[in-house]
Amino acid sequence: MDLQWQQREQNRNMMLIQQQQNHQVQQLLKQQQLHTLVLNLPQPEVPTFTGDPIEIAILLEHLRTSLKLKPQAIVPDCTTSCNTQQATYRN
Repeated sequence: MDLQWQQREQNRNMMLIQQQQNHQVQQLLKQQQLHTLVLNLPQPEVPTFTGDPIEIAILLEHLRTSLKLKPQAIVPDCTTSCNTQQATYRN
C-alpha cells in the first residue's frame, strides 16, 4: 500500500515538473517570436552624402537616428564638425 502511494506521489511530481517545463517552453517560444518579428522590421534608409555641405546636417541626423539604439556608436556632432571641418565625437 505504501509503495503505491509513493508511486502516485512521484507521478504527481513528474506531472507538475512537466507542466512547469511546458510553460517555460511556451514562454521561450513567445520571446523567440517577438525577437524574430523585430528582426524582420524594415530598416531605415540613410541617404548618401553628395558632397553638398548643406545636406550634411540631414545626413548626420539620419545617422544618429539609425544608430540611436546602439550604445557604443560614435556619431559626429554636427554643430562643430560642420563649421570647423574638425570632427568631434561623442558616445
